[in-house]
Amino acid sequence: MDGERPHWPALAWLVFAAFAVHNLEEALSFPGYAARMAGRVPVLPPAWAFQALVAVVTVAGLLLVVVGVRSGRPGLPAVLAWVMLVNVLVPHVPAAIHSGGYAPGVVTALLLNLPVDGWYLWSVRRRRGGERVRGAGERGAAGRGGPSGQVGG
Repeated sequence: MDGERPHWPALAWLVFAAFAVHNLEEALSFPGYAARMAGRVPVLPPAWAFQALVAVVTVAGLLLVVVGVRSGRPGLPAVLAWVMLVNVLVPHVPAAIHSGGYAPGVVTALLLNLPVDGWYLWSVRRRRGGERVRGAGERGAAGRGGPSGQVGG
């Protein structure tokens, strides 16, 4: 646990940083996109409403990471990472294709969110597998009194 412990929290903050930069790209590029897509997309919110929603969602992502890191629960930032991985494939890529090459957030979705979130999820899964082995031994040692966690030892 020694050298690995800081690894996932640092990556969780990297997930949030990528998320925040992505949301900034969306918020800043949405007004131009909305003007360009007027008439091609049936319903687009006003730019101010979209930007306000992006701000609220960014705070929600921050809360997931803060609570996850402070409570030692890497699964909370993993929720953000999973949502952002799906977010790459569901709205961003198809929206960019539909709009002729660019949709708000597509650049950071592909260049930041895809690799960062994938790395976080891979890292946490790897770490979780190692903890299961150590965790079982630690519980065994505490529950049975032996340093190795073996019965009678």
